[in-house]
Amino acid sequence: QSSLHIATGAVILLAGILPGTAQDAISIPESQALKAAIVKPPPVYPPMAKQMKVAGEVSVTAFVDTAGKVEKVDIVSGNALLSKACVTAVEKWKFNPFQADGKPVKAVVRLAFNFHL
Repeated sequence: QSSLHIATGAVILLAGILPGTAQDAISIPESQALKAAIVKPPPVYPPMAKQMKVAGEVSVTAFVDTAGKVEKVDIVSGNALLSKACVTAVEKWKFNPFQADGKPVKAVVRLAFNFHL
């Protein structure tokens, strides 16, 4: 039987690295981001990866707009067979808007997913 777990981990500061996407974004710890997530469908374990007995961790960075919608997802690390499933799932995530000084702000969140067979 296979299972999938969301791992908690450190967030890296990416503000300003990708002009227009991460500019003026704040870095949110994964634990806080998971609490703020109101829609978070888990990645679907790809059948090909199961068949090939591919397991492991995938890390992605999600760029969240001021309304809490995911604008973009970048793969940080992980097997290519598993990474696409994470990107597809996280693109559907929705967060309560993150705030700084009482105003909605863009955010950068690093998320880790563990695929186990």
